Amino acid sequence: NFHHLIVRPLFEQRPYREFRLEKELAEIEDDIQADIATIVSETKKEAEQGEISGHQIMRTIDRVWKNLKTTRLELWG
Repeated sequence: NFHHLIVRPLFEQRPYREFRLEKELAEIEDDIQADIATIVSETKKEAEQGEISGHQIMRTIDRVWKNLKTTRLELWG
């Protein structure tokens, strides 16, 4: 799901060859990793008995959307 929701839209919007520098691509990869960590840690705070559901992940994304680093790319509106 992550690939279809995050990685694929990113590369469909801006194919790899359009990234000017490998540094820019590395920064985006770092932002993706940071967003994953944020989403997982925020979801764990609300998870019951240590289990995380897809529904909880989606609620967390909705709640922390404005704080995610990859939203600066404006791929999802």
